[in-house]
Amino acid sequence: MYTRYRGYILQGQAARPGWQVRVRPSRPGVPILSRGSVDAPTLDDAIAEAERRIDRLLWEARIRA
Repeated sequence: MYTRYRGYILQGQAARPGWQVRVRPSRPGVPILSRGSVDAPTLDDAIAEAERRIDRLLWEARIRA
């Protein structure tokens, strides 16, 4: 399973004991996350946490600019 969110590709996969979502840029020029994966008990939780991290990263990058 994969989806796109604000210039990133989120790719989910089952991982014991829950789910892992890997995050990578889908285009040049977007900041790179310090941790490229998120682990959570459910896929929805992992995606939500990945989206929060992306939002925070983009917000911090905008403030520094």
